[in-house]
Amino acid sequence: MLLDDGDGAAAAQLRAYCHQRRTGRPWLRAKWAMTLDGRLATSAGSSRWVSGAAARAWVHEQRDRADALLVGAGTVLADDPQLTVRLDDSPRPPRQPLRIVVDSAGRTPADARLFTDGAAPTLWVVGADHQPPPRPGVEQLVLPELDGHVDLAALAAELGRRGLLDILCEAGGGLTGALLRAGLVDEVAAIVAPKLVGGSGPTAWTGPGQEPMSAALELVDPEWQQLGRDILIIGRLRNE
Repeated sequence: MLLDDGDGAAAAQLRAYCHQRRTGRPWLRAKWAMTLDGRLATSAGSSRWVSGAAARAWVHEQRDRADALLVGAGTVLADDPQLTVRLDDSPRPPRQPLRIVVDSAGRTPADARLFTDGAAPTLWVVGADHQPPPRPGVEQLVLPELDGHVDLAALAAELGRRGLLDILCEAGGGLTGALLRAGLVDEVAAIVAPKLVGGSGPTAWTGPGQEPMSAALELVDPEWQQLGRDILIIGRLRNE
């Protein structure tokens, strides 16, 4: 089915609101861009750019409607992202959402752009068993750990208590996979570029997966859209 953006933004806002009121946690969208052979980057870690300009512009539109952007420490260490909204030809200045870094062991360096650029507020989520010293000007949230990692269900509940409705996750396969396994991802947006890189580069879901194939997570009513030379596939997941 081809995506129709006619009333997409309003419907998405209502859906996120109703979901948060019903479950106590925000609507969580997991987004990634990958090559046709399923890689987020090359074996050496090169990822700029997997997708084209049209797809990247779409991502900024999605950031603009989110309450928060979520990444893990691995993404910060690999890419040092800004995680800001940059809209071309917009009649208004963009609203910068909260930036959330899930960093169980406190590995994020003090000079990371998310901590120093002042472009948007940043929430640094760390594990209680690895609690690092705070960073100046950055809110630190200490949460309990499960198996050496931040309890993601506790994080989702805390974000819901803070009134956040819509979270866009742009993490690597480790955090994305953990969120999927925990049943905390409500919507998937996968951008597929017509490129092949081979090798052993990262994938969208790392760590333990679903077994057998009949247990695979399936998208509900998936839709697709062409963005330049890339294909966007979006669908919901049943987590209730």
